[in-house]
Amino acid sequence: MSAIKIDQVKISIIMPVHNSGKYLEEALETIFNQTFQEFELICVDDASSDPLTIHILEEYLKVYRNMQVIKLQNNLGAGEARNAGFLKAQGEYTIFLDADDLFAENFLEEMYQCITRNHADVCVCGYQIFHMENAKKCFDGKYLPKEDKINQSCSERWLFDVPTSAWNKLCRTEFLRKHSLHFQSLACCNDVFFSCLVMIKAAKRCCVEAQILVFYRMNTKTQISSNRNPVDLYKAVMFVMEKENKGFVNRQLEALLLRNGLLEMNNCNQEKSNRAFYDLLRKIFTNHTVNFQHRMLEVCAERVQKLPYDKKWVSGCMDFLYQLRLTAEKLKKDIAGEEKIFLWGLGYRGSIFQQFCNEQSICLTGAADIRDDNVGGRTDYGNRIFSTGDVLKSGGMIIASNEQIYQYLSKKNSKLLNLENYYLF
Repeated sequence: MSAIKIDQVKISIIMPVHNSGKYLEEALETIFNQTFQEFELICVDDASSDPLTIHILEEYLKVYRNMQVIKLQNNLGAGEARNAGFLKAQGEYTIFLDADDLFAENFLEEMYQCITRNHADVCVCGYQIFHMENAKKCFDGKYLPKEDKINQSCSERWLFDVPTSAWNKLCRTEFLRKHSLHFQSLACCNDVFFSCLVMIKAAKRCCVEAQILVFYRMNTKTQISSNRNPVDLYKAVMFVMEKENKGFVNRQLEALLLRNGLLEMNNCNQEKSNRAFYDLLRKIFTNHTVNFQHRMLEVCAERVQKLPYDKKWVSGCMDFLYQLRLTAEKLKKDIAGEEKIFLWGLGYRGSIFQQFCNEQSICLTGAADIRDDNVGGRTDYGNRIFSTGDVLKSGGMIIASNEQIYQYLSKKNSKLLNLENYYLF
């Protein structure tokens, strides 16, 4: 490894580190091997006790002149570590990365080009999540607008659809300082407050379209925020509501709190914390008109209003088929009276939907997929496969199996249903 000389820092990378030795070197290698090299890396050692972590930081510090290490005397958590690092940031743009993740070699280049080209305050990108031995793509940004100026509809969409994590957001440094945007001192969910306010306050946002640039390693013991507690999510969202107190923002925050809260409860093994969070949700939704366009969230909110905490129900909400069963009545109502109903998309969710239709005696006219494979054949559930052209000409109701398909078809067909509104995720 050779020293890197830079004349001007364009991007400041802030990385909190706490006993991350197992994955730290791999993360650092993907940063220093970026195609874009005009950056500084500020590692904040959050009082690590792991000798390997300390050794790796010392060795990299000897080699890379665009790296510095801030040592905290006490373990303050990821939020405060990020805040400490940001005080030293010199770049025109800033991003906060984790010490156990991986980054595509064109990550910084794509983000920098996108945010400067669009003169935006924040740029987001897609990521892939790794859980144990399996990798699952959660979000690729394809269905988000390439750019937008602030208005009510876009603010709602960007706030709810973009994951509330800091590591897929490149922000203009002066924008962050102007609005005093910072991270909370919470054991987990400390980036929710920051991420939500970034999306709300930004005068212009942009997205690197349809590219996976961050590879997020989930549920590792080295994660500073690995101690999950859904009550922290509640605190973070309440702080945002208190700071903004805008009707359309609060509606989206309530939806975000409900959806992400179910995820947090599922990941938390402390029943006391889960019950406490559920009781807080009940206070929000009791005597409160539920008005979510998202059908699954409507069902969940109505359930929270009426019934006490049930561990089995929370666990069930993580299953796609279970979610469709919960929303069955609303879905049947939405397709009632349609003579022709087509499914568009034969991936995993499309398969689950066909299984659901067989259970519920919902008769599909047929199915289609953008690849137009096996036209004239049958799916595993016995539905005839039509060409996409024939489906569009049919005049029937089309059920899009995901958001990307829905956005694609919204310009081509007026009778359209988005299946993601009946899923939690």
